[in-house]
Amino acid sequence: MTKSSEVDDEITSLLKLAQSRHQQGGLPEALALYRQVLIADPRNADALQGIGVLYGQSGRFEQSVKFLFAATDVQPENFAAHYNLGKALQALNQSEAALASYNKTLSLRPEYIPAYNNRGNVRRDLRRYAEALGDYDQALSLKSDYAEAHFNRGNALTSLQRYQEALAAYDTALSLGIASAEIHNARGVALCRLGQSDAALDSFAAALAIEPGWAEVHGNRGFALQNMQRYAEALAEYDQAIGLSPDYAEAQFNKSRLLLLQGRYREGWALFEWRWRVAKNRGYARHFKQDLWLGEQSIAGKTILLHAEQGFGDVIQFVRYVSMVEALGARVILGVPPDLVTLLRSLNATFTPATRTDALPVFDLHCPLMSLPLALGTTLDTIPAAGPYLAADLDKRGEWRSRLGSRCGPRIGIAWSGSPAHPNERNRSLSLRSLAPLLRLDFEYHSLQKEVRAADEAAMSEYPQLATHAGELHDFAETAALVAEMDLVITVDTVIAHLAGALGKPVWILLPYAPDYRWMTERHDSPWYPSARLFRQRSGGDWQGVMDEVCEALRRMNFP
Repeated sequence: MTKSSEVDDEITSLLKLAQSRHQQGGLPEALALYRQVLIADPRNADALQGIGVLYGQSGRFEQSVKFLFAATDVQPENFAAHYNLGKALQALNQSEAALASYNKTLSLRPEYIPAYNNRGNVRRDLRRYAEALGDYDQALSLKSDYAEAHFNRGNALTSLQRYQEALAAYDTALSLGIASAEIHNARGVALCRLGQSDAALDSFAAALAIEPGWAEVHGNRGFALQNMQRYAEALAEYDQAIGLSPDYAEAQFNKSRLLLLQGRYREGWALFEWRWRVAKNRGYARHFKQDLWLGEQSIAGKTILLHAEQGFGDVIQFVRYVSMVEALGARVILGVPPDLVTLLRSLNATFTPATRTDALPVFDLHCPLMSLPLALGTTLDTIPAAGPYLAADLDKRGEWRSRLGSRCGPRIGIAWSGSPAHPNERNRSLSLRSLAPLLRLDFEYHSLQKEVRAADEAAMSEYPQLATHAGELHDFAETAALVAEMDLVITVDTVIAHLAGALGKPVWILLPYAPDYRWMTERHDSPWYPSARLFRQRSGGDWQGVMDEVCEALRRMNFP
């Protein structure tokens, strides 16, 4: 035997011993043996990969990436090295790089099931939910009893707001014999979104039986109890979640909204600032070198940027504060979406408008619009709601008056659905056919919907008495002019409710059993909009009862 062969045999023996110790869990000894292999053969791909995997198992992901990159450099066709590199990159939140590694893995080994599952997880992290779903389906086509893929598939479906399908996926994962607190918790969330809060509580109880003291589950229990109007119990759950994990942003934020719902504004607005630390809200945050203003210092003589953060309705509700900020002696820059600029020029305030595509003028401080109630110390008794604070353009109103022609009765504007992306859209919106009892009454009806869902579009021909104007509503100034020509607006909780209220137009707002924080509980009026009347579900999903109440109120209505 040659000396070279003896060295090769020694390296092979060391490598086998290292791999054996590694499989047995002897990580320090395995690491030492892998390093001995590399001393003898610095480009030994198996040893490089072994150290990379070992570092990944130890949570040392940066070192893991270094060695796994080296392994793939030596053996570009080593699918396992690419796969493990993807796992390490994923742990470092380097999602695009991890995706590339999984793609390479699957190009080398198209039937490697774990790579589909992990690639799906990366795509879900990147919010590419439909692609993630495709990966989980591919994994399950190769291994139908792959419980983890069923669970992950449920998570992707939840993100797509396909909650019934998500529930079925979670149930399948549980049926495969996995006792997982994570699955029970996710199942409970899906049930909450389906309005099945009682069943959700059972799922959360099952999660806590497996993993007692899990803060996230207590926070989710609070959300379910709040949806059931069991507010004291919900608050206790949020407090328990926060006690277990003081930095649990979702529990802090949900607690803030419950406090606001109950009219406890001083506490609620302060906690509302936790919204920026909730994962789904981080994309709304704007970061500036200038200081955030929350009311602590004088702004007299300063220039302040007040900027939108979330939906159109939120902007319309909170721009009422612009004049109050100006009254403190500040010059105001108002950062809002382009579709709102023309309408907001009707505010009784002086400001410089700026959209996200505009170069911002120089400013000293900034404040998100939804932080202004905190900055200005708003309580239930001091909400600025003395009257309308927006106005429709008179010329546009005249154009709409001509377009609408002669009246055939009191004009009622209707909006029955909001943005499909809204997390509570399933519960806050109706189908067009749900309006049938209302549309049978003898009034002149106009749709205020800029967008109509496909199912409702198909039903439009059944309601010729409902005039549609979607193609003419180019921005909110146009919508405001149309709203101003109505005698009454009837709408679900969407931007139209805020627009009609800001214009001072009589508006009837149809609310789900678990309403948004701004509409409070029980009362039928709104401290934010004096012209509003609230119609509430008396039990979860009971839109028929709401519609009966609306129809009866309309029959008794005396229009001018």
